[in-house]
Amino acid sequence: VTHQKPEMVKTLNVYLRQEVPDATYTAILVSQRGPSEWHRDVNNAEGSINWVVPLGDFQGGEIRVLPEGLRTDEADVDEHMGILYPPANHPVSFNPKRRHKVLPHTGNRLVLVAYTPRGWTRLPESTIKELRELGFPVPPLPKGSEPVVRAVSVAYVGDDSSEGDGGLGCTIVDDQQYAMDEKLVEMLQADLYFLSRVFSWECQLASETLREAGPSNCPSMCYINMLDSQIQELQEELLWIDSGTKLDGTVSGHDDERLAKAMIRTLAVKESEKGPQEESEPEVFLQARTIDPQQAAGELEKWVPPLLDEYTGLRFQYEAIYPIDVNQLCEEDVQSGAIEILPAKVVFTRKPPVGKRRARIVACGNFQQKTWSDQVAVARREVYASGLDTIALRIQLRQASLCGWTAAILDIRKAFLYAPLHERKGKGKRIILMPPKILVKAKIIPPSERWVIQRALYGLDLSPAAWSRHRDKCLSQLKWAFEGLEYRLTQSDSEPSLWKIQDSSNALKGLIGVYVDDMLLSACRGLLESVAGAIQTLWETSDIKFAEDGLHFLGVDIRLHNGRYYLTQVSYVTELLNRHPEIEGTASTPYPAEKDQETQEENIQMESVRLVQGLIGELTWLATKTRLDIAWAVNRASQLSSKRPSRAIAVCQNIVRYLRGKPDLGLVYGPKPAQGVKVEMTEGTLEVATDASFAPLGEKSQTGVVLKWAGAVIGWVSSKQTFVCLSSAEAELYAAMEGMVMTDSVSDLVRELVGQVAPALYSDNVACTCLIALPAGSWRTRHLRLRARRLHERIENEELQCFHLPGEVMTADLLTKSLSSQRMQKLLDLAGVVQLSHVLRCAVVVLSISRAQAQPSEDEEDEASWGQGDLEIFRGHLRTEN
Repeated sequence: VTHQKPEMVKTLNVYLRQEVPDATYTAILVSQRGPSEWHRDVNNAEGSINWVVPLGDFQGGEIRVLPEGLRTDEADVDEHMGILYPPANHPVSFNPKRRHKVLPHTGNRLVLVAYTPRGWTRLPESTIKELRELGFPVPPLPKGSEPVVRAVSVAYVGDDSSEGDGGLGCTIVDDQQYAMDEKLVEMLQADLYFLSRVFSWECQLASETLREAGPSNCPSMCYINMLDSQIQELQEELLWIDSGTKLDGTVSGHDDERLAKAMIRTLAVKESEKGPQEESEPEVFLQARTIDPQQAAGELEKWVPPLLDEYTGLRFQYEAIYPIDVNQLCEEDVQSGAIEILPAKVVFTRKPPVGKRRARIVACGNFQQKTWSDQVAVARREVYASGLDTIALRIQLRQASLCGWTAAILDIRKAFLYAPLHERKGKGKRIILMPPKILVKAKIIPPSERWVIQRALYGLDLSPAAWSRHRDKCLSQLKWAFEGLEYRLTQSDSEPSLWKIQDSSNALKGLIGVYVDDMLLSACRGLLESVAGAIQTLWETSDIKFAEDGLHFLGVDIRLHNGRYYLTQVSYVTELLNRHPEIEGTASTPYPAEKDQETQEENIQMESVRLVQGLIGELTWLATKTRLDIAWAVNRASQLSSKRPSRAIAVCQNIVRYLRGKPDLGLVYGPKPAQGVKVEMTEGTLEVATDASFAPLGEKSQTGVVLKWAGAVIGWVSSKQTFVCLSSAEAELYAAMEGMVMTDSVSDLVRELVGQVAPALYSDNVACTCLIALPAGSWRTRHLRLRARRLHERIENEELQCFHLPGEVMTADLLTKSLSSQRMQKLLDLAGVVQLSHVLRCAVVVLSISRAQAQPSEDEEDEASWGQGDLEIFRGHLRTEN
C-alpha cells in the first residue's frame, strides 16, 4: 500500500500527527477486528509504543493490558486485573510487549494503529528517507545500528612494484560487504551516453577549424579534451563494475585510482541521500527555492552536473546558443551598435519534494539598451505574453467538476528555447552573451568563450512573446484522433490563455489552461491522456500528473476525489510558517482587536515599512488564491503599511498566527450546482453578493464582493473605495457596481462554456436595492439614481436580477470588517469554504474491508500487524457537501 498509494499514506500520517503529535512509528494499520485473545506483539521493536486512534463509532472494545509477570490464567479468573485502555473516544498508547487483548464492543470498531516493527533499524537509508518523506515520524536510530557503509578511509600506501610509485589505497571501515549501488550504475551509463554524444558533436563542429588552424588555435580543444578525460573515467568505472571486483580489503596501485574514485563517488551519492546529520530528518522542500549564487559557488561540486546539463542542452539539444571566441568579435560592430553584448547569469533552484538541484542560464535582459520608443513597444505587443489568471483557473476547475472531468498538468521543458528569436522591428542587432563566470570556474567552458543567441533565451525581453506566438501557433494547428473522432484545440475568444478541446461537431469536450510553459488539462480520462500525447509530439514535457494524486498549479494545491475538487495552499502556508518561526501562537480570527491603535500616530521607520511590505506580499499570495477569509485583514494591513507600519506588522503577525491554527482552509467544487439563495440554480447561474462597511474610523468605505458560479465561489474582492461616500446606501451602491463589473468580467467566458448566463445580484441594504430597482426617489438621491442607471438597465432588459439578502447570510460581510470567530465560520460555511483537517477527522479514510484476518505471531495474533484485506485507503482528502 505504501508504494502503490503514497498520497493516501501521507494523509494518514497528517491525521495521526494531529491526534498524537508526540508519537514515533514506522508503520500504520487500519483495523476493524473484533475481540482477541491474550497475546504479545513479538514482532514489534523493543522499547516501542503502540498508538491506537479511533475512527469509527463504537462502544467498548477496550484494550486490556496485564502488568509484567501476571499470567493470563490469573487474569481470566479476575477480570479486574490489568489496565483498561478505552480507545472509543480518544487515542491511547500501551506497551505492545506486554500481554493484552481486545474486549468485546458494539458498533464499528474502526481504529488506526501506529507502531514500530522489529528490525526497522536494518532498513537501507533510502527506505528510511522514503518513510520520512511520507510523513512517518521515524524514531532516532540507536547508536551502532546503522545498516549501510559508514566510511571509507583513503590514504596513500606503499607499493612494492618495480616502479616504486605510491598509489591510492581504499579500505572499507564497516565490516559489512560493500556492493555497488544500482543507482550509480544507471547514473554512470547515462553520463557516458550523453557525454559521448556531446563529444561527437564537438568534434564535428571543430573539424574545420582543426584542419585550417591546427589544435593550438582551436578554441574548442580545451572543452574537447575535458570531455575525453571524463569519458575515459566513466568507461573505466563501468568496466570495473562489470568485472564484479570486491571492495572488501585494501586496494593499492596507480592503476586502481579509478576504482577509488568510483568508491568515493558512490559514498557521496549515499551521503547526499542520507543528509548532513544521520539522526536528523532530511529537509523537505514544499516549494521551489531559489539558492543564492554565493551559496552555490561555495558548494560548486554539487552544482556541476546541473550546470553541465543546462549548458549542453542550450548548445546542442536546442541550439539556442552558438559559442565563439572573444577574438572573433569585431570591435567596429560593437562600436557601431551592430551587436549588443549582454551579461548572463545562472538561476539556482531546488525543486520539491527532495530538493533536486536545477540550474538555468538566463540573459540579463535589463541591461539591454532601449530608447523611449523602444520602451513603449516593450510595454506592448512585442514583449507581451498573456497567462491564465486565478479566476480563469477556478472557472476551469468548476467546469471540470460540473462535467465530471478529471484534471492533469504538463510542464513543457525549456519551453522558450523552442521559439525562434525575432529581431526587434527596425533594429538589426545581434545579441552576444558573456557566459556566467561560474561555468569557467566549473571548467565547463574556456574563459574566452562568448555566445551568439539564436533562440528565445530566458531573460530577454522578447522571449516571452516569442514563445507565446510559437506556442499558440502550434496549438491552433494541433489535431489528433481519439476513439474514431478527430479532435482539435480552439482558443477561447474571451480568455486567450484557455483552450477548448472540441470534436468534429464543435462540442466542448475539455479545457486546457496555459500559463507560459505550464498546462492544466481537464477532460475525461481517456481524452485527457490522448491530448497529452498529442502535445508531447510537439515538445518535450514532464510526465503527466493527475489531480487524483494531487497537483500544484499557479500556486494552488489541487486534488480531486469523488468528483469534488479541493483547492488549498497548505504547502505554501507550511513554508510561510517555517519562514517565520519568531511568530508564535495561534489566533481565532485574522484581525486583532482594533482598540485605539488604528488612529495613533507614530514615527515611521523605513525598516518597519520594508518588513510589513514583505509580510503583505507573502500573505497577498494566499488572499488572492484560495483564502478569502484573510482577504480583508491583508487589505487593511496594506492600508496601514505606510501610515502606521507598526500596527500593520501586528496585523500581519496575527494573520500568521491565524494561519497556524487553520492552515488548510480551502474551496470545494462539487459535481452538482449548489442550492441557490434566491434563484433557481443552473449551470449558468452567476450570483454576486456585495457589501460595504460605511466609513470605518471616519475613512473611506470598504467594499466586499463574492462571486459564485453554480453555487461555488470563483472570485472575491476586498478593497477601499476610491472616493468618500455620504451615506451607507451610496457605499452599498458603489459595491454593487463593483459586483456588476466582476460579473461582466466572467460572464462571457461562462457563456462560452455553458451557453447561457443568469446573473443575480444580492445586497443587504434595502435603500441600495430600491435605488437599483426603482428610478424614482427623493432629490437627495438623484445623483445615486444616475449612478445606478446601468444596473437598472440590466434589470429592465432581463439581463440581471437584484435581491435583498439579510445580513446574517451575506457572505461578502467577510471582506468588509473584522468578525468574531463564530460569525466568520458561519459565513465560510455558506461560501463553501472548508477546513480539510475537520473533514479529515470526520472521514479521513474510506475503507473497504472484506474481512479481518490475523497475522500469526509467537502467541496469538498481533494487534499491530497487517492482515489481508484489512483496508483500502483513498488518495487525498475526503467527501464533503459543497
